[in-house]
Amino acid sequence: MHASAVVGLIRLEGSLVNITTDIFVAVVQDFCQWQTFNGTCPTGSVIVIEHALYGRMRFNRCLDRSYGHVGCSTSVQRYLERRCAGRRTCLISLPDQYLDEVPTSCPSDLKAYLELSYHCLEGKRQVINRAVGHF
Repeated sequence: MHASAVVGLIRLEGSLVNITTDIFVAVVQDFCQWQTFNGTCPTGSVIVIEHALYGRMRFNRCLDRSYGHVGCSTSVQRYLERRCAGRRTCLISLPDQYLDEVPTSCPSDLKAYLELSYHCLEGKRQVINRAVGHF
């Protein structure tokens, strides 16, 4: 599914990028330890991370039995944006060294999992370089 066209500027790694695009609706996905997020967009599109949490967001997810604990998570959206935003493909395998060091309020014996959603921006990508020097 996608919504109407959008034109705008976004900042990617210090450069301004002009994107004309259609927005495709994202789906929330969960990734347990030993699973891999494989974000892929069609040619001419880039990944936009909508949200990313690491922790325990729901009962029984990525567990063999219920421990009755939920609601201990930390936003990792900035980390996922640095790794994936503006790229056509992105792989993040769990366990991930950075994510494993993210502090959460989860009990230490409960393994956290990654919950994220992203969508693809379709359109022309044009890097706008800033001129250096005097005129």
